[in-house]
Amino acid sequence: MKQSILLGTYGWRHAFWSTAFYPEDLPTEDGDDWRLSYYSNEFNTVLVPASYWQSTSEDEIEDWLDNVHKDFHFFVQCHADMFETLSLAEVTELLKQLSPQLAGLVFLVDELPMPSDIKKSFIQLAALLEVKLLDASSESIDFIVIEDALQDLRASRAKIEPFLAQLNQQVKQATIIVKHPQLQAENLAKFRSVLDIMGY
Repeated sequence: MKQSILLGTYGWRHAFWSTAFYPEDLPTEDGDDWRLSYYSNEFNTVLVPASYWQSTSEDEIEDWLDNVHKDFHFFVQCHADMFETLSLAEVTELLKQLSPQLAGLVFLVDELPMPSDIKKSFIQLAALLEVKLLDASSESIDFIVIEDALQDLRASRAKIEPFLAQLNQQVKQATIIVKHPQLQAENLAKFRSVLDIMGY
């Protein structure tokens, strides 16, 4: 039996998706909430960029949860920038609020290494919230971030096949996050179809 795959992207606030993916008649007020709701109808997970937390409130987190289906999974990027506008206590409270559908905290490959005290804070947070702590720079059996615009689906499939091949029956669900500045939603949808054809 094949494992199920969660497929999503790095964030949902892509300006170039506004006309190509999101309907033009979405409300402009609270548009992000509507975009997340629309996004979650197509894809079942998202990696929330650290930059999103610079202006996020508890009310907005509640809106995020209200605008996605119950099987939707949030992964959150861990980055020192999160503490430029929020205290550790505030980040903790926001993540606690998201915890019903929070699947993990993720370290991405950064140009500058994260200070050890901040990394330790995220490690403690993951333990407190009882979620996975994932490092995208190392091999994980059930989580991967790929840098790919998905313009050549054959090449994209070849890139992901080693990850899929190492899945085993003990892994019931795996996650693929696609991160690329030029990623188009239609390419992500086509890639979803490729995974369906492969039986995932």
